[in-house]
This record gives sequence, structure tokens and C-alpha cells, in this order.
Amino acid sequence: MFKRPHLIPVYITCLALGIAVFLVSPVWAGGHKDKCQAPYFYIEDGDPDLDRLPLTGARAKVKISGFLARVKVIQEYHNQGKRPLEAVYLFPASTKASVHNLTMTIGQRTIKARIRKTEQARREFGQARQQGKSASLLEQKRPNVFQMRVTNIMPGDHIRVEMDYTEILKPADKVYEFVFPTVVGPRYRSEDQGVEADTWVANPYLPRGEQSLHSFGLELELTSPIAVSRLGCPSHNPKITYEDSHRAKVVLEPSPQAGNRDFVLRYTLAGNQIQTGFLTQKTLQGNHFLLMIEPPLEEIRAEVLPREFIFVVDVSGSMRGFPLTCAIRLMKNLMTGLSEKDSFNILFFAGGDRLLSPVSLKASPENKKRALAMLEKVKGGGGTRLLPALERALKLPEQEESSRILVLITDGYVHVEQKALALVKNNLGRANLFTMGVGSSVNRYLVEALARAGQGEAMVILNPDQAGKGAERFARYISRPVLKDIKIEFTGISASELEPGRLPDLFDQRPLSVLGKFKGETPAKVKITGRTAKGPYTKVIELKASDLDKSKGSLDLLWAKKRIQGLNDLLSVSDPSELKEEITGLGLKYNLLTAFTSFVAVDEKIRAKGEKPEVVVQPLPLPRGVENSAVGPSPAMARGKAFLSAARAPRPMVLTQPAPEPATGIVGNFRLGFVQAGDQQNRRKVENLLRRKWNLLASCLGHSLQNKITGSEKWVVTFTVNRKGKAEIIQLENRSKNISIVLSCATAFLKKLLFPALNPRARYEVKFLINLN
Repeated sequence: MFKRPHLIPVYITCLALGIAVFLVSPVWAGGHKDKCQAPYFYIEDGDPDLDRLPLTGARAKVKISGFLARVKVIQEYHNQGKRPLEAVYLFPASTKASVHNLTMTIGQRTIKARIRKTEQARREFGQARQQGKSASLLEQKRPNVFQMRVTNIMPGDHIRVEMDYTEILKPADKVYEFVFPTVVGPRYRSEDQGVEADTWVANPYLPRGEQSLHSFGLELELTSPIAVSRLGCPSHNPKITYEDSHRAKVVLEPSPQAGNRDFVLRYTLAGNQIQTGFLTQKTLQGNHFLLMIEPPLEEIRAEVLPREFIFVVDVSGSMRGFPLTCAIRLMKNLMTGLSEKDSFNILFFAGGDRLLSPVSLKASPENKKRALAMLEKVKGGGGTRLLPALERALKLPEQEESSRILVLITDGYVHVEQKALALVKNNLGRANLFTMGVGSSVNRYLVEALARAGQGEAMVILNPDQAGKGAERFARYISRPVLKDIKIEFTGISASELEPGRLPDLFDQRPLSVLGKFKGETPAKVKITGRTAKGPYTKVIELKASDLDKSKGSLDLLWAKKRIQGLNDLLSVSDPSELKEEITGLGLKYNLLTAFTSFVAVDEKIRAKGEKPEVVVQPLPLPRGVENSAVGPSPAMARGKAFLSAARAPRPMVLTQPAPEPATGIVGNFRLGFVQAGDQQNRRKVENLLRRKWNLLASCLGHSLQNKITGSEKWVVTFTVNRKGKAEIIQLENRSKNISIVLSCATAFLKKLLFPALNPRARYEVKFLINLN
């Protein structure tokens, strides 16, 4: 039986993260002192009356028909403690998911959620919480990151929440791929990335190697009008059975080990065919269509201009280990594909960045050897300052008569998607941007959106073994001419509101998919024109009246999702108020989850009478292959066994060139002085608790007071402990001008602790001393 330990959070500040980085890698030119809202580790401890792990399992039921996937996500919550809970669970979804339904089941009662503007949904959820009603709230934090809140889960409750979405599967190289993300990777956020209230970034994680605290399973049914020739799962080991050549079932049994990486299913159709054609759906919202067409099949290679490749490679803490190994192997394969008329440069980035050369180098054998030698020395560590790296890459001197191509290699664990999109969109014409996500659970939203903005292509490399094929596919994209200047003409029917509004160039063996609205019933034609290296290209699709009668469900939702996706990409470069209004309107009209619309379900039965629920944030496993450095120092350091000791400061570290010296100042030499707390026995309990968790306060003080104090300081902290063991009325005695900073750190520290309660259960006062040096 899988044991569910009780946990309490240990917050890892950016000072801690910074020191951990110094231990594992140099700080390159352009290094930066980061303040961040960071993810943190959980460690075992806590209140036995409080179930801190109410999510017991998540599973998915998937039905794929051709290239349309319908997915039901089921989350099970069970309160095994003695107090009411409010569970908070952060989880990922496909970037293409059209989320259109949510239900909550408590016992025999099923409540269907309503779509609301996010502010209104939050108000309804908050009112339900205050009134003692069970409720659930589903919000979109990013197009591929959702947050579920379920409040007033009573002791013994079993609550099931179900979410439905639909998406289109678009083949690449004639291979269809269904991806079900299972875990959100830790995001990095530094102080220069704005003050948005995205508290989801500070989410608890389990140390590397510790399995998920809830199970994950999946059941999938595949049906295809064309026989399925190959079906495989490179990410997991599911059971695959064929009912016949057109139907298959895939079952992944629920397991805690299955939920730390994307579930990926790939299949090809007989004869390497792909499904193309014109699908329609008639609804009260109008008539919608989906056009899927295969690009030219002939192998055409045109004489291309010399190319300048700027490789921008993420070597941050989250890339350390498996993802960086994957990226380096990919880079080696890409380098071998460069011809001597090409040129290249490499920009490595983490908390700072490092450039191979001030100007791009000719792709000679000697320069390739130099670059590969540099690659071998790379070690992952530090933050992920993507924006400065992209800015520096775009400002590099351009090569005359060369076509510049930027290649970004990353896992995408950053918080600045919108700012990165704005940067790329504002520099269109300076380079095409291709993105390569590497790792088991990459941020596909960032990888795909940046490629769209940069008029390139995105791909995801799951493991080092795929690096060779990824490099080959990239070489085809940039060497084989695409179908350019694409136009679509309709005769017999009128089409409008096409998505995408601007048709992109087509790269190697990627079909064109267009969603839109139409009017008309008569036989019609769809004419696609474009330009290849050999000259003009034309394809005509004949539509019979019966073709327009064929109804395929969910096209209206897929069209609305595609429109919302395009508007989301513009949020950073256009008037956000107008875009927000249009996105909100589409979400409400089509019953879709968006950045500004949310689902809320409220059970009208009052269940918690007078007792407020305890908020519990569900810890997530680190994605497979991601090191602890993506979150902070090692678990042992997080527990205070080897990090920011209360007795002594860490030893100074000598860094080799070209790294600058680390910033000077206070780094954590704060010691606990006297403790006063009721009787002698109670004082020892309080003192032991303060000492066990002291590194949390030392980290906060060291980070906040850096370079603000010289010499020694003393502060006396006084607070009361209420009947539930929580700190209240926190005061500070000191004449230092930094009193507000120290009080803020002390308050945040004490609010995280659960103190022993006296018998009889009465309030008591605690006083302790903080010594600096």
C-alpha cells in the first residue's frame, strides 16, 4: 500500500538557489542577482489531524477518432484527516485543448460547473467557502497550465472532479502524436520579470527520485477510417490491444510512477497516408469547417543562400542532467549538418549568458571542433533569464548575404512567455525562430508559441536517443523549400473568420489545417495555391452537397480555441483591454476555459458549519530527468542539514574566470539566542522547533539584508501562540532602520510553523533573540 506521509513546505529563497548554483557551475558574463518567486521542496512533518495530500489519483479517458481527440480528465480527492480541507492542485494540459466542461460529484450528487468571468467565478467560489458549501474552481494560469481548487472537503469525503476537452492531432512526417502532459515543471521568475500575481509559480515539489504522491492512469481508444499500421508509446509501457486493423485500445494502469512525464502515443496509417479533406459541423453558433490538406509530396531541393545559425541553448538548473545531455547530443548532430558556406554562433544562458564568439564563425571543421569542446564543458545551473539571451542573440552583428536562423533549445521552464512572444514579434524579419523543447515534460506552450511568432517550427525531443532524428528533421525543415504565399479560394460557398488568419509557410511534410465558418449548401470547390521552388502550386478539392451534410462534433469549440490562441499570442503587443474583451466573449459564448473565464461548481448543501477549511497545496513530482537544481538546493540542504547553518556562514567560494566574484554581503550567519515560552518543558519544544526550521528565517534575512548591514545586530521577536498553535501579534524590538525587513521575514517564517499548544489550551507568549555575527 502506498504510504501518504504528512508534509509541510520548506520555502527555498533565491539566495539559496544562487548559492547552490555557485556550487555546481560558473556564473558567466552578464550574471545577475535574482529575486524570485520560486517553487519549493516539501519535507515530511506536520499535523496528524490534517490530511495534506487529499488528491489520491488522476486519470484520463481518451477517445481518438481519426485526428480528433476527446479527453476526460478525472481527479479523485479524499480527506483522510479530521478537519475540512481546501485542496489546490496545479496540473498541465495540451496547448491545443479546448476545455468545455467540468462536473463535481460528491456521493450521489453531481454538480455541473458554470462558465463565468474569472473574477465572478472567484467570488462565487469564495462565497461558497465562507458559507460552508463544497465547491470547485478551475482556472487557466497559462494556456497549458491549469489550477483546480476544491473547498470544504469534509473528513471522510470522496469528491470526483471531471474535466472534458477536445483537440486536433496534426501529423509530422506522417506520424500522428497524442500528448497528455502529467506534471508542470518548476518555473523560474526573477525580479525583472514584473510583479504579476502568479502565485502558482511558488508550488511545492518533491525531491528528485521521490515518486508522486498520487497515482496516474490512462485509458485510450483509437478509431481510424484508414487502417493503423504502427502504434507505439515512447514515454510509458502501456498495454496495447487491437480489436481490428482500424481500432486499438491502450491502457496505462494507475501508478504513482507514471505521472512524472508526458504520456506520448504515436501512430501511423497504412501506406503512410494522412487524413485530409473537408469536415463540417452545423450548430446554433453557425456552420464550422476544418480543412486539412497535405503539402506537396515531391522531393524538391532548391539552391539556398548561405545560412547563419544562432543556437541559443538553455543551461539553467532545470536543464542539468538528462535534459542538458539531450540538448548537447542534439547540438552535436545539428553541428555536423552545417556546410562550410554556413556560419554559426552559440549563446549559452542561465542566470547570465556566455557567447562562443563576438561574431558568427564559418562552419569549418576547426570551428566546429572548438564549439564541440565548449559543449563538453557545459554544466547546468542557475536561473533561466531567457529574455536577455534572446535580446543579445537578436542584436548580434548579421552576416551579409546570409539567411539568419535562430534555434532556441530549452525545456521552457520560465515565467515570461508573453514578454518573450512580444520580443520575437517585434523583431520579425531579423531571423526565423525554430524551437526545440528537450525533456520529458517541457513547457510546450512556450516552445510552440515562440515558433509561431518567429515563423518557424517547433519540435520536442523526449530523450537523447531522439536527438539524431530531431536534428535530421530540422535539417529538412531548413533545406527543403516550403510552400509559400499560400492562399485559399472558395467557390459555391462563402467562408469567413479563418483560423489562422494569416496562413503560415509550410515546412516539410506538415499538413495545412484551417478552421473557419461557412455559409452555403450547394456543391463547391476549395482551391489552394502557393509557390514552391519549382514554381506555382495549385490543388483543388471538389465538395459535393453530401460533404457539407457530414457533421463532425466539436469543430465549433476547436475554431474558438484556435481564435483564442491567436489572440493570446497578441496580448503582449496589442491593446490588452480589447483582446481581453474578445477572449472573454468567446469563452462565455462557447463555454470554454480561457485566461479570463473559469469554471465554478457549487454544491448548495451547507456542509462545514462554522469551521474554515485548511488550504493544502498538492506537491508535484519533479519531471523525470530534472535535477533538484531546478527548484533549489538538494533535499538534504533543504532540511537544514548542510545549508545556511544557524551556527556558521557558508565558506567563501572562489570562481574561475570569466565569472565575476559573487555579490558581497550577508549570506545567512543568523543565530538563535535566548527563547522564553511558558514553562521549561514548553520552552524546549518551542526552541527545538525554531532551531529545526531556522534555515528558513536565515535564508530570508540573508537575502533581504544583503549589503544593507555592516557589523553585528540583535533583534528580539515577541509573539503569541493561539489555541491552534499558530503565531499571532508578532512584534519586533530594535532601533535598526531595517526593522520592517526583519519583521517581514520573521512574520513569514512564524506563520509557516505549528507550535505546541499548552494544556489547558490557552494562548501563551514567546520571545526569542536573533543574533547577527
